[in-house]
Amino acid sequence: MDYLLDRVADLTRRVIDHDLFTVFLLDRREGRFTWRKALGYDPDFVRDRVFLLGEGIISRAVTTREAVIVPDTTRDPDYIPPRTIDGRTPRSEIAIPLLAQDRVVGVLALESVEPDHFTADQARILAVLSSQLAVAIENADLYEEMQDQARAREEMAERIRTRFESYVTPHIAEQLFKDPSAKALAGERRRVSVLVADVRGFTSAAEALPPEVVVSFLQEFFSVMTHLVFRYEGTVDKFLGDSLMALYGAPIAHDPRYGPSDAQRAVFTAMDMRDAFRRLRDKWWAMHEPFGGVELCTGIATGSCVVGNMGSDKRVEYTALGRTANRAFELCREASPGEIRIGERTQAELQGDVRLEPVADPESAARRVHRVVGLKYLT
Repeated sequence: MDYLLDRVADLTRRVIDHDLFTVFLLDRREGRFTWRKALGYDPDFVRDRVFLLGEGIISRAVTTREAVIVPDTTRDPDYIPPRTIDGRTPRSEIAIPLLAQDRVVGVLALESVEPDHFTADQARILAVLSSQLAVAIENADLYEEMQDQARAREEMAERIRTRFESYVTPHIAEQLFKDPSAKALAGERRRVSVLVADVRGFTSAAEALPPEVVVSFLQEFFSVMTHLVFRYEGTVDKFLGDSLMALYGAPIAHDPRYGPSDAQRAVFTAMDMRDAFRRLRDKWWAMHEPFGGVELCTGIATGSCVVGNMGSDKRVEYTALGRTANRAFELCREASPGEIRIGERTQAELQGDVRLEPVADPESAARRVHRVVGLKYLT
């Protein structure tokens, strides 16, 4: 736009003699003009003087939508004398409305220190220039609006990306962000491994501790557990009091040909959680005796779930629904302190990497439940 206005000012200078040149843009919502280009005027005057719609010769050009020629400014009640660089007072003016598709976007005005300086022929020349300038200004406005929208989209995208990274690892967030259909977030049915970890005995311990200690412990606990979920590229579903729910296989599944399967990742995470929790428990136990009675219990189930962003119009979170999620909670509740229990489908995908022990399930002989002892190659 600056380059274009420089060209228009130069071209105008070649065909029409004048002392002052200015282009005003019109903001109808604000009811005011803004200086867009000004040559020959005192910079302080340009900075301080605001022209409102209804003031000056330029407002008359907007109202009539035609060129306005003022032969003698001293006899025109609408004329507002400016301050010029050389101190001389203009005696004549010509103002041309900038029309773009029948909309006035601004005014081009020339002034001269000589009276009766501008003619109708010059007005017709300026009208041709002004029509091209008006179209260019409108295009520039549209371009700026598009840039504003693009920036708004980028800001929204960054907020979404940040939200993704609160429950998945950054590189998975990037895959989600590049998904053009956003199917993974809109809702789908996927095979997942659901991990639920609960701090057994925490409620009674919390009742015996100051609130700030309880909150500090939970903050560190969730921070450590989230780090471990991310280490195996899982998704943090939610925190529930002193429990954590994580997903493997959603929103992005892992191909077992190129690394651990989602079920293996869930079990590996659970074992690291168990070890990390014991270190965390012992650290806090040394400072507060009630922590001595807490233990981590974990349940893992594998199967089909409905996953996606769910919630209200005020708060949305990525989560999983279905029997598999319910089964993971059941296994967690049934687990003994410090125990990791897995269902039959999870056990079938471990490929012998983990040492397991069967757990007697009095409710149904058909349900094969195992407890995780550790990795097979470790004694």
